Amino acid sequence: MKKLSFLVCGKLGSLCSSHRSRIKHVSSDGCTSEDDQCSSDKGMSEHVHDGCANGNHDQVDRISNLPASVLAHILSFLPIRDAVKTMQLRSFGSLWASIDNLDLNLCLFHDCNRVVARDSDDFKFIDFVHQALLLHQKSHIHRLHLSLRGLLHVVQLSHAIPSDPCVHSQELLKRETDLADMCIHFAMRKEVKILDLDFVACDEEWLKHCTFLHKGRYRVSDCLFSCDSLQQLSLVYCRVVAPARQICMKSLQTLYLRHVYLDDSTVENLVSGCPLLENLSLIRCYGLQKLNFASPNLKYIKIFHHTSSGLEISGPNIKVLHLRSGLFRDFKLNNYSSALYVTLGFCSAPLVDAKSYEEYQGVRTMLEQCKYAQALTIEAHFLKSLIFYEVKGLSYLSSSTYWKRLTLNTKLKAEMLPILHNLLRMSPYLEILEIHPGAMWDEGGASVSFVGFRGHGG
Repeated sequence: MKKLSFLVCGKLGSLCSSHRSRIKHVSSDGCTSEDDQCSSDKGMSEHVHDGCANGNHDQVDRISNLPASVLAHILSFLPIRDAVKTMQLRSFGSLWASIDNLDLNLCLFHDCNRVVARDSDDFKFIDFVHQALLLHQKSHIHRLHLSLRGLLHVVQLSHAIPSDPCVHSQELLKRETDLADMCIHFAMRKEVKILDLDFVACDEEWLKHCTFLHKGRYRVSDCLFSCDSLQQLSLVYCRVVAPARQICMKSLQTLYLRHVYLDDSTVENLVSGCPLLENLSLIRCYGLQKLNFASPNLKYIKIFHHTSSGLEISGPNIKVLHLRSGLFRDFKLNNYSSALYVTLGFCSAPLVDAKSYEEYQGVRTMLEQCKYAQALTIEAHFLKSLIFYEVKGLSYLSSSTYWKRLTLNTKLKAEMLPILHNLLRMSPYLEILEIHPGAMWDEGGASVSFVGFRGHGG
């Protein structure tokens, strides 16, 4: 605990001591009298040296005189487990119960490198969080982050050991579900601004390679969708089902969903029930087929789509659009010509084959709809797909673009030079051309920028 106290003090550029009574006299230059000896810990003395000429001085406890609000703010940067430990320090006492940033992270209670988690670690974490929430005293909190792993751990065990009844894991599933519900009710009662619920924790990579785990075990409590104070909401690996009553989140501005199972109607209800929503991210979500973003305030959309089913998107008011997928045919875009900043990222392209003509038509359509954007970012496989048009002698842009900035995340190979030439020829307003060989799925390489560049006719 002395080490923790020193680290906190170090952030303030101050000196602290757990034995303040030892300090007898401090001169105007910050040095103690010769009667007082400096700390016997040489390492500590080197850190707390404050310009004393004689080198003999005590550690001055300056942190105790700070206002309680400042001390509580310092603790808000610590994980809750470390913040609670400071109650052993006289300077802090029970101030941890007044922090407004609660970081409830399971990874502090177990070894993240362990292949299969131990249930005992999860149970200890659940008991700790339960007590911490009961003892918390502040009426309002700014942020609550909850990170759990057991909901995924149950599935890990059931597939690794099918014959094992997993009694403890089923109990863990129930207790973690109850804990998640408790945290939601706690956050709403405390009028939380930012809520982050992560049911994967350190198992993110494991989840990416397990196709049978698309549906999260935890279904988000319906009451969350009536939280008026919430401004930012992040959900990872869970299920979201539209509640029977209307969604009403009047203050929500940012919604981030990753590995979440939900359907089209739920997304539309979320968007319509959040009148101030500006930023929406759907990362590796499942159950989506057709999305219509008609909200006038929704300006920023990010979608990483990696399922076998296609996705149709419509957004007449979108200003910033980021799309990534396994194949470009996964997306069908309608009415998004208002987008000013567009990113198109794909990790593969179809073969240059006449049988793929319909797929290439989709590429041409997407490029046509992007020509009114101010900035366009595309990567290697999108460029490779345009080779089809070059080989067939077909045009992939019917008229000039309005791009002012064009970013290519690719290694520029010889077969792409005619495509680049045509893109520049059709970009009379282009001012900046950037080439990033190491971005997205491509290999590493240096970046090249051309600033003040003018396209053909500029």
